[in-house]
Amino acid sequence: MPRTTVLQVDDDPDWIRIIKDAFQGASIDLIQVTSLDEAKNTVDGVDVIICDGSIHEQYDGHNWAKELHEAGMKVIVLSAGQSYPEVPSVDKRGWTNGGKEKLVEFVQSQG
Repeated sequence: MPRTTVLQVDDDPDWIRIIKDAFQGASIDLIQVTSLDEAKNTVDGVDVIICDGSIHEQYDGHNWAKELHEAGMKVIVLSAGQSYPEVPSVDKRGWTNGGKEKLVEFVQSQG
C-alpha cells in the first residue's frame, strides 16, 4: 500500500506539533511548512493538504484551500470557529472532542 503524502501549512508552532503528534505512527509522509509561499512551492506530489484557514499572507489560507479544492485537490481546513462550507474543515476548538479523529479519518480516506 503506497504511503499518503500530507502537506500541512500553519504558522502556529503549537499546531505544527499537534498535527505531527496526531499522525505519529500513521502510514503517511508529513511535510510541514509555516507559510503559504512555502506551501505553494511544495504542493506538487502531495495527496492531502491540511491548511490553517486563518494564515494570512498574499491572501488567506481559506481562499487558497478553496482554490485547490475547486481544482480537485484533497484539502481540509483547520479553523478556529470559522465556517467554511465549500471546503471540508475541522474546528481547532473541538480538537479533543472529535476533531482529531475527524482529521485523521479524512486523511486516511484520501490515501
